[in-house]
Amino acid sequence: MSAILCVVLIASFAPDQYVGRFESIFTGNEAEGASTSARMQIIHDAVEVYFAYPFGVGVAAFPAVRQEMFGRVQDTHNLYLELLTNLSPIGVLIFLWFIFKMISVNKGIMKDVRAKPINIALSKIVISYLYLRLVLGVFGMDAYEVWWWFALGLTFGNLNLLASEND
Repeated sequence: MSAILCVVLIASFAPDQYVGRFESIFTGNEAEGASTSARMQIIHDAVEVYFAYPFGVGVAAFPAVRQEMFGRVQDTHNLYLELLTNLSPIGVLIFLWFIFKMISVNKGIMKDVRAKPINIALSKIVISYLYLRLVLGVFGMDAYEVWWWFALGLTFGNLNLLASEND
């Protein structure tokens, strides 16, 4: 529920050009050129790279491998394809486990009888944030950005806050 609320709030403040780009996903009407066909080409290339290198090409190496294989230089623009091509299915599973653990720890904090309203609110924020990042991952790649570590830091900080309040 909170994830839906976040999406609605964020969408209401989004500039018109972003709304138009998002709508182009479903309508096919593009104001800025052939973005959809370019993304489809990236997806096709990413699948080809994965089948050529099923154990991954290495961290952030997709653009170089794509250049070598197809003569095109552009990254995946998709978190899941980025993980698959760079780190293999094993990397995807480890990443998803990492996210699952953060969500389960935060849900555990919310169920803890010692949790105060601030702990519960912070856990709800972190969980909503993670779900939002996972949805945004369809449209961009950020596996190696600080956002995930930020959520982990908030999770550990909340655990420490909960422990210190109850000592």
